[in-house]
Amino acid sequence: MFLANQFAVPHELKPLVLPTKIDGWVITHGASFLGGLSGAFVLIFKRYRTFDIYPSTYLQVAVALMAGTFAGGFLTMIWSTPQTTFLAFAAGFLTSINVNFLPRLLRQQFAKLTGAELPPEIPTDLSLVIKNSEAIESLNNISLFSVAEFSKTEAIRIYLNMSQPVGVINGWMDEALLHYYFPTRIEALRQAHIHRFTQLMEALVDKYLGGTITWRDNVRISGDPVADGDILTSMKTIVASRFHHRLLGFLSDNYRQAYFLPSP
Repeated sequence: MFLANQFAVPHELKPLVLPTKIDGWVITHGASFLGGLSGAFVLIFKRYRTFDIYPSTYLQVAVALMAGTFAGGFLTMIWSTPQTTFLAFAAGFLTSINVNFLPRLLRQQFAKLTGAELPPEIPTDLSLVIKNSEAIESLNNISLFSVAEFSKTEAIRIYLNMSQPVGVINGWMDEALLHYYFPTRIEALRQAHIHRFTQLMEALVDKYLGGTITWRDNVRISGDPVADGDILTSMKTIVASRFHHRLLGFLSDNYRQAYFLPSP
């Protein structure tokens, strides 16, 4: 529509006469569209490369393309600089790659222009256990923004929405359980070379037998008997609740053999 109006294309079939000059706003909006289109192509390429293609992926790309085009167009009303065309392209591209870029941009500019005090954004803490930006973005796309949410989500849902190998995802979930249930003990546990929930459980369990767990009496992990006693009590409560019963079956071979496999 922009090009048709700019070039004055008639409804009848008449020779098309190109204009001698194109309006700046047409160039800016065209740059935002091309930026959004380029970002959409890059997003699809990334998903194909990691075998992360689902029917919802194309809907996400379509929304990202429209949002990117609008984001670049909004820049012409916010910034009037010689670099507006480049900024429009960049905004369209970045919005297509990460749709959350547009809400952050609009919040910042709205607060700056109106002087309004917006509520602070709550940052995600997934980076405590996941050192992969694409994996964190995949979790954000299914509305998981914290370690607490990640550790309480069914493993099957996470497997189906992430392109990383199952073993890698299991490692992240294992670490997330440790961070969620023992946030104040993380440093002490790391000094004891314990980085995952199942590692801590193995240090506290004496043996698995016939669907039951025998816990150790004298546990020495952090060097503090009181702290070690609290850790053991908390672990017994977590396992007895069976809230993570299926997840522990995925993460621990010994737990799986004790509870999910028939006795020999």
